[in-house]
Amino acid sequence: MTDQLIHIELINKLTQTNSCFALYRLPGEESVRLVYQASEQPTLIRSISELNNREGFVFAPFQITDQHPLLLINPERHLAGWEAIGAFLSTLTINDKENTAGHTSDYSTQKNTKSTYLAAFEKFIEALQSGRFNKLVLSRCAAIARQPEFSPAEAFLRACAKYPGAFVYLCHTPVSGTWMGSTPEVLLKGGHAAYQTVALAGTRKAKTDCTTATRWDHKNKNEQSLVALYLREVLSRNAESWSEEKTETLTAGNVVHLKTGFSFSYPNTSKLGDLLQQLHPTPAVCGLPKEEAYRFILAEEGYDREYYSGFTGYLSADNQTDLYVNLRCMKIEAGELKLFAGGGLLPSSNRETEWKETEEKLKTMRGIL
Repeated sequence: MTDQLIHIELINKLTQTNSCFALYRLPGEESVRLVYQASEQPTLIRSISELNNREGFVFAPFQITDQHPLLLINPERHLAGWEAIGAFLSTLTINDKENTAGHTSDYSTQKNTKSTYLAAFEKFIEALQSGRFNKLVLSRCAAIARQPEFSPAEAFLRACAKYPGAFVYLCHTPVSGTWMGSTPEVLLKGGHAAYQTVALAGTRKAKTDCTTATRWDHKNKNEQSLVALYLREVLSRNAESWSEEKTETLTAGNVVHLKTGFSFSYPNTSKLGDLLQQLHPTPAVCGLPKEEAYRFILAEEGYDREYYSGFTGYLSADNQTDLYVNLRCMKIEAGELKLFAGGGLLPSSNRETEWKETEEKLKTMRGIL
């Protein structure tokens, strides 16, 4: 058996235990990293601001609840490269007893069919057209049967190969169960007082002809501008100084987005939790006005997003932080895979167009199964 096959087998076994671990690969890099915690319980955090002066792999939900707390995997081992990861995994004694954490939700109670999505769309568009909101984000969950041969580790490796410009992760804890994702959206990255974030919104299907520039309509430009405006306001309140890049088109799987990057100075690195409290949820996954949109989504979307549209990645007050919005992700359960996708709605949004957008986004995860 080759070394890679051994690694795959060991990682798959870890997802069936009460271990806490995260494999991740940063955009543009080849090296895979592992954060491993020997003890079975990750640190449970009840408020984003409690991340101040913390270090470890963060797995945060859209809404922090008793059922879905913000999780921090303590970096008892933080390794880079398959050689180091493989050598470490080979020292572990892994029991094959399956862990059932994260497998308890009843999907039949939150099944998001097209008719369910369109019914929610009507509530959202009515609230938008009445002037209550400038933007709302409507998402959905699609479940597919898990085939016996499905391998979380192989899916992770396929995502790394297929989406080199994305943050790719495989995260497992007894609290959250097993999740995997490939996301293009930076929430916060950097270190030593120099950080970056992005406004990422607007979606079009990627063109097969790379020589043709994407033409963006008013709806998508407006959606992206709302996210950028919100980030300008947050940075104006918190950053010592900041600068804004030119808006560009970013390819993410089989769709493209509008992206505006921001660089800023934030010297108080021990207070990154306070900054994240203001950044999450961005209008890219929630809406505007933020607090009102957040409450509306929780009341009217019709299902539990769990960790979809939260954020994940490595956090460090003293070194490098790489946190990404948890988009294009799936929850890996014993009998099925739950895939998540959503899209921003404005008063001018068309329901069939928005439904097709979620279909295109779901292909990011379907493409690696």
